[in-house]
Amino acid sequence: MEKLILIRPAIEYEDEIRAFRQEFLDAGDNMPGAGSLREMEIADWVAVHELARRRETLPHPEMPVMQQFTLLRENDNRVVGMINIREMNEWYAEYGGNIGYCVRPSERRRGYATIMLRRALALCPEFGIDRALVLCHASNIASRKTILASGGVFERLTRDEGEDEDSERYWITPV
Repeated sequence: MEKLILIRPAIEYEDEIRAFRQEFLDAGDNMPGAGSLREMEIADWVAVHELARRRETLPHPEMPVMQQFTLLRENDNRVVGMINIREMNEWYAEYGGNIGYCVRPSERRRGYATIMLRRALALCPEFGIDRALVLCHASNIASRKTILASGGVFERLTRDEGEDEDSERYWITPV
């Protein structure tokens, strides 16, 4: 049985985080739940997420307080997923939600998204979230199944400016 742990981003996993990012870039896929990993150097990304954990150290005034985690498979120290738990600001309240996540393309269809989401939901009360908003693109059947399996209740569709498809909004009450 593989052991999976949620950890905060750490520079000691720089090479693994870089490989994780490269898989998404090679696949032409986006990385919801990984913050600005696509655009930043790994060390800067780790530092920004450390600062974003507290309101008084937020790097940008429009950024919500957020908790970034990686899902690490301990037997091979492989980052298999990323998940972000965040407070709501105006944009996240409509288009991003409290939780975003992604699973490494080569590690999909193994239940990692469900594991991450359930663990993140268990942490929500600790961060003052008593009801979590989680979104997925309408075409993302796997993410929809993950959200529904975790107790998601469909609210409505939404579409951000510049997006070419709707997102489904779900509410989940952490237990």
